[in-house]
Amino acid sequence: MDLTERFTGELGEETDFDSVKNAIESVDVFFSGLLKKDAGEKECLQFFFKDEKAAQPNENYFDIMDFWKVIEPYVWKWSGEDIKDFWIIRAMKEVEAVREVEKYNRILDQETEEHLYTLRKMSESIEDMPKKGTALQLCRKENADKIEVVYSLKYFDEQCYHPYREFIMQKLYVLLKNSGRLLVTTSQDEYFMYQMEHFKWKRDRLANKDAYKICISREDSAIRKGLIAGFVYDELK
Repeated sequence: MDLTERFTGELGEETDFDSVKNAIESVDVFFSGLLKKDAGEKECLQFFFKDEKAAQPNENYFDIMDFWKVIEPYVWKWSGEDIKDFWIIRAMKEVEAVREVEKYNRILDQETEEHLYTLRKMSESIEDMPKKGTALQLCRKENADKIEVVYSLKYFDEQCYHPYREFIMQKLYVLLKNSGRLLVTTSQDEYFMYQMEHFKWKRDRLANKDAYKICISREDSAIRKGLIAGFVYDELK
C-alpha cells in the first residue's frame, strides 16, 4: 500500500498541525479506496490477516503499523477528536485490538494455572484500587527510579473491555515472569510499589515524598512507549 511513502511525500518538510492532518487525510482517502468505510468485520480481518482466526498479520497489517510509527511522533499529543474521523485510524484500532487479544490469549493458553493465578491476583489488586491513575514501569538496573514506561489505568478493568487492558496484562506478565518494578498512582494521592520476580510479587505503600521524586522524572518518551497503535494519549489518560 505504501502508506508511509504517501504520507511523507504529501507532508514534505512541514510539521505543523494542519500540514500533518492534511497529509493523513490524503492517505486516508487512498486507504478508503482499498478498504471501504462500510467494510464488515470479516472483510477487515481478511484485509489485514493471512488467517483471521489466528490473527496472523499480512503485508497490509505491517504497512499500516509502519504508517503509525511514522505519524505517532506528530499525533500522540493530539486530542481524540482530532483523529476520530479518519477511517484508517479506526481500522488500525480494530486490527490492533484483535492482535492484543490474540497475544494475551496465547499467554493464557501456554502458561501454567499456577502462574496465571498469580498474574490474576496481582492484576486484581491493581484493578480494585479506587481512583487508580497510572502504572509507572521503573528501570531494573541503573537509575533504578527512572521511569521507563507510563501505562494509563483508565481502562484497566476486567468488566470494561478495551484492548489496552490486554496490552497491560501482557506487560504485567513479562514483569512478573522476568522481574520488575511498578509504581501505581491514584488520584487520592496514594502510591503503591509492586516488586515482581519469578512469579512472586509484593506490594508496599510508598511515602508521598518518595513517590513525588519518581513521578516528576516522567518524560514524554515514557508516555509514548505506553501507547498502542491508533490511540493517542488523550484517549487513554
